[in-house]
Amino acid sequence: MRLWLHEIWRSKNECICQTMGPRDDKPFEELLRQYGEDVVRLAWALYVYGDPPAYFLEPQEIVESYISPKTGRTNYNKLLDESKVTRFPLAAFRAVREGYIVEALMILEDLEREPIQRIVRKHANGEYVDLVYPRSVTGAKEAAHKAAFRRSRHVSVKAAWGSHLETDSESDEQE
Repeated sequence: MRLWLHEIWRSKNECICQTMGPRDDKPFEELLRQYGEDVVRLAWALYVYGDPPAYFLEPQEIVESYISPKTGRTNYNKLLDESKVTRFPLAAFRAVREGYIVEALMILEDLEREPIQRIVRKHANGEYVDLVYPRSVTGAKEAAHKAAFRRSRHVSVKAAWGSHLETDSESDEQE
């Protein structure tokens, strides 16, 4: 299993991406060999960032109707359908992967023709790099590409941990 799979999932969802372990590993590695890591990574990001999503993390509300035998009226009940919850997203992705693979190949082909422009812009706090995507890659496609290929910045807890306490250098100065 690749770490980027979980990073992309967590960048969009608050829950953990549950996998079926070895039952997911072998078909996933085969998919990587068949299409290449960049294509599968982008296809996974397109699946995760799809609008509307192809998966459900919460039970779906459904309406059940029935006709009362006594009165003959139609009654309605709202129910939560637990069967619609996607328990193993990677297995669900593999079941519908073809469309996402094709979309990923098209996006990568578009980016070969019209690459992402990196423009250095001035900001009040200094310079930063702004990415300008071509018109063919916008919205959810752009968000998926960023999630797939831009590494998330891991924040160190060292600076925050114990920052309320005095440091060793401060205690040395007081002696």
